[in-house]
Amino acid sequence: MKSSLALFAEPVLAGARRLFWLSLWLLWVPMGLYIVWLRQGHTLVWLKLALLGVAVIGLTVINAETAAVFFRHCLGRPGNQRGILQRWFIPWKYPAGLPQPGVATLTETAPIPFVSVIVVAYLPNEQDIIEETLLHWLTQVDMPSTGWEVILAYNTPAQLPVEARLYQLAHQHSALVLLPVSQSRSKAENLNAALRHVRGEMTCIFDADHHPTPDCLSLAWEWLNRSQYDGVQGRNIIRNAADNWMTQLIAVEFECIYGISHYGRSILADTALFGGSNGYWRTEAIRNLGFTPTA
Repeated sequence: MKSSLALFAEPVLAGARRLFWLSLWLLWVPMGLYIVWLRQGHTLVWLKLALLGVAVIGLTVINAETAAVFFRHCLGRPGNQRGILQRWFIPWKYPAGLPQPGVATLTETAPIPFVSVIVVAYLPNEQDIIEETLLHWLTQVDMPSTGWEVILAYNTPAQLPVEARLYQLAHQHSALVLLPVSQSRSKAENLNAALRHVRGEMTCIFDADHHPTPDCLSLAWEWLNRSQYDGVQGRNIIRNAADNWMTQLIAVEFECIYGISHYGRSILADTALFGGSNGYWRTEAIRNLGFTPTA
């Protein structure tokens, strides 16, 4: 067995190596070139033109990717709505046998274990939507055959009428666990309190306004079970994007975040970012990490 020191040192060294190479290529090398270039009496006009060229190329790629997805949708291929670069990267980016984004798999995997779902809420702000979200979980999401628990970890400065309805809902659905966190003033404190109570091998974290797809648990567990990952970040989309121009703009923003920024960062640095919701974790890993209330 590995010692606790070795278990701690390995991820630290891996992170240090990534930080070194990122710093070398994104900071030290460019800075050295700038200094040499300026000391030789040159200006930064060519650098500015190069940056402009990169921006134009990026804009072209984004528009091309958007057009590719749009035209495939118009051609009636909803199951393959990925851009050109995504389709090109997928064969080597994703480990063999793991589910690919937007692609149905027929591979056999271990049964989903007992799952703990944590929904976090600050009730004064989210009292009007929390019941809809919990009902979506309890009635629209596929429950594992081994069972689950849906924990509502919430804080509120004063008792609200919605709490009585929540207790009635919990009486109707035995999987629903209400966890009021007294003295809590942050989402992190609510999460830490819930992590002390979770019983599942996989723990899922969601905000009060997120409605996951029915098969989210099976897809996430297949990634966790057949890889060395401790966490999986789901992709978030706006479900009322067609309502008006504002929701359309927000939908574009979310596509840029989850379809471009997170994806590109993963390819560049082989790392990922947990956005605070729609995340699926090995319970032991997320319980050891915890959350920082002061952050």
